[in-house]
Amino acid sequence: MDKIPKSCVSTTSRSNERNNKCYTVNEVNRILEEGLQYFKLHRENNITDKLADKYYEDGNLYFKSCQYKLAIICFRQGLMLDFKNNQLRADMWNNLSAVYYLLKDYKSSLVTAEDALKLMPGYEKAFLRGINCCIRMKDFDKSLHYCDIYLGNFSEAKKIEMEKCLIMNIEEQRMLKEINNRKLCVVGQKVGDKIGDINIFNTDDPDEIPRVHLTENHRLVWSVRLSFPEPNATIVVPNFHEDTTFYKLLLYIFSERAPWDAEGKYTVNTINIYGEIPVNSTTRVLKKVLPEYTLSNVLTLFRCPIKRGLPTFMIVISGGKFENENLKDYVNDIDEVETVFSNGDINSVDECKPDSVVVFDDCMLENQTVLKEYFD
Repeated sequence: MDKIPKSCVSTTSRSNERNNKCYTVNEVNRILEEGLQYFKLHRENNITDKLADKYYEDGNLYFKSCQYKLAIICFRQGLMLDFKNNQLRADMWNNLSAVYYLLKDYKSSLVTAEDALKLMPGYEKAFLRGINCCIRMKDFDKSLHYCDIYLGNFSEAKKIEMEKCLIMNIEEQRMLKEINNRKLCVVGQKVGDKIGDINIFNTDDPDEIPRVHLTENHRLVWSVRLSFPEPNATIVVPNFHEDTTFYKLLLYIFSERAPWDAEGKYTVNTINIYGEIPVNSTTRVLKKVLPEYTLSNVLTLFRCPIKRGLPTFMIVISGGKFENENLKDYVNDIDEVETVFSNGDINSVDECKPDSVVVFDDCMLENQTVLKEYFD
């Protein structure tokens, strides 16, 4: 029968005398069978379990030192082992989920969190991460499903409190999604950059001036600031639905005469509305807002600015030189006002004098380098 050198058998507990022996294949099989039976009877000494522990510990060390790829390798290698400690296996899945979450791989993070929950249905960390993953991926229905399961373990009072917080977080994420889809111009933010904090839209007086909110059909409702040339003449209109026209807004605000409008000169038919287009230039560009425009038209197409949570516009009495003087007063430190209309001879903002205000009745972008950079 074939002989196998002892050096091929990894048994360090044998005597020196046996180390010099050669074993037959049957003897080797018997030794291995004995070892397997020993591990089954003494699980605390099971090499597989110890190796799984080692992978888990190493993965945690790599995780804490921000070496995420190495942490993933350790956790994955450990999970491939055949060990029966479900607590350890669930912890590995959970920590692997945490690594993916930090890497913003929310899909993988959710899948591995769900694997942890299969082993331990009450695993709180895995539940919370799963909920956050769903929110990040905008899968709000699934996040609410996990919320219902998670909250089932709490008292009714605690459940109501936590459910309100979770739903509020989900609603805020939904609102941010709609705002980012519109690529709005928010003062202090670069147009097109993703906005991640809804608090940037907080108003100066939240009790009196409500923050933007979302309707059931995913439309935005704003509070809007309207400035007038008269001293301290500003109106803030709450709950201006983005699909409402400015004509309806004007009918509402001019239904009663303002205290500073003693002559009653401000009416729907006597005023013009302007919004500023904040281009990267010393020239200030104002866009005339036609009454038939909706708020959505103005914020998304012309990207009129949102300051401290409020879309901001100015209103002046229409009419030649007087209107131009009011526009000049609107912007500090300017030399003159140029009124440019959308005809065949339209000028380019690039060619206008520095520190001037250009008023557009409409925007034609063919020869407008500055405006093109803003709207692109």
